[in-house]
Amino acid sequence: MAKPQLWVKSYPYPNEVAALADLGQQDIGMEIFLGGDSKKNDECMKICQDNYPKTGIELFFYHGEEKRQREVIVDPLSNNPNLSKLSRDYLFESLDLALKYKATHLQLDGGTYIAGPGSLMGEKEVLKAISDKKELLAEIKQRYGDFPIYFENTFPINEKKPIFSLTGHRMSDFWKLGLPLEYDIAHHAVALDIYSRAEEFNFPLNEEEKNLARKVKNVGITAVILEELEHFPEIYFTQLSNAQHFSFDIKPDVSPEDQTKALISMDNIIPVLLAKSLNVAPEVEDKDYVERPNLRAWVKNIQDII
Repeated sequence: MAKPQLWVKSYPYPNEVAALADLGQQDIGMEIFLGGDSKKNDECMKICQDNYPKTGIELFFYHGEEKRQREVIVDPLSNNPNLSKLSRDYLFESLDLALKYKATHLQLDGGTYIAGPGSLMGEKEVLKAISDKKELLAEIKQRYGDFPIYFENTFPINEKKPIFSLTGHRMSDFWKLGLPLEYDIAHHAVALDIYSRAEEFNFPLNEEEKNLARKVKNVGITAVILEELEHFPEIYFTQLSNAQHFSFDIKPDVSPEDQTKALISMDNIIPVLLAKSLNVAPEVEDKDYVERPNLRAWVKNIQDII
């Protein structure tokens, strides 16, 4: 199997995107997280076109000028008409940029967010939410042709407040129910962690999730991830990072400072993902988003492996 294409990721701030341009000279692509400033989005896409061999787009939060300020989860299918309009405008403007700058793909969040405990989360509701996402894909195809769209697997629960997701956290939503996947291993680990501790969060489990919870308690998260990955002979795009135990108000999809508390044995997982994935990107936190020392260390480690 051919080596995967290596990518990096950035927020939509021109100085941060430009600061990684030397990696573009090493044939490393850029998946950029577009924000709410149309002018900056366009400027960043132009920098990507000029400096990176490939550009992809991620949409998740519609946010303000500062990282993690005034964030709104993008949901084109929301029952809230204001949020739906904001999200659809954001989505289609981003798709226009994707075609303008010849991006390779666009990634959406796989979640379908509802209220917390007591909400209807049965099979009927899940299948309806999956069907709605497929209808959105059909609408995009009608307007933009076969431009590739993927959904990122997500958490069952939002870490900022108890909002539950109907979709996107079970890997079967992708391999069985047919959503196109952009895979985030940290999100996968956090979902399994939540299933195994569901009573702490009053999260209702279906039979599949109960079975996964039992497996996690018996063999651990890494072993369950490896088992679930057997359903995917090939993965279009993989985001690499470790994770820590889920709790509210703490970002769980980052590697903990104390590595003994990390959820994933990356030494066992990375070779499998590099063999299955067409594209891989470290998605890691940094204290300096211009110099990006942690990201650059991950890039070097992956380059040494592949």
